Amino acid sequence: MTPNYTERWDALGRGETIPTPDVSNALKVRTHYNPLAQAADEFIHWAQHPDERIYLGFKDLDEEMRGIAPSEMCLINGYSHSGKTMFLLQILVANADKPVVYFCPDEPRTLTLIKLTCLMHGIPADILEAQVSNNDKKAIDLLRDTANQSFPNLAVFDQMMTLNEMENALGRYRDWE
Repeated sequence: MTPNYTERWDALGRGETIPTPDVSNALKVRTHYNPLAQAADEFIHWAQHPDERIYLGFKDLDEEMRGIAPSEMCLINGYSHSGKTMFLLQILVANADKPVVYFCPDEPRTLTLIKLTCLMHGIPADILEAQVSNNDKKAIDLLRDTANQSFPNLAVFDQMMTLNEMENALGRYRDWE
């Protein structure tokens, strides 16, 4: 049974104690202890292999951040229709050969694909939708080619997830690659 988070939040707001949910059947999440010395080895590797980092495609940001190393996370936060997909497109263009994982719980992955297709090809979304609804083969092929050819290394997760669930999803994605 999925907990009702609104009710739990309201109860907390009233100062009520809420029972801890039973997580005995929850997915097991990897928990690791690694000695701090291992962090030194990881940093040495990242510093010596900047080609493994993900760069945002924005010169000033990339110079300051030095890219995003494997196992690091970059959180791009914004309201719906505030430019997150455009930001994603820039990251994808700058990292065409690298896997990029995009967690976007505020819109379905189909909408992410539509937005990317429209941005890449300069097509208004309503025109693309009309063409696809009329079974226009060229528009349908463009949509599929955008997913398969332009962004074969992009994984989009459109569900709400906790950080543990995100880690689990990343593990499943790595296993799938």
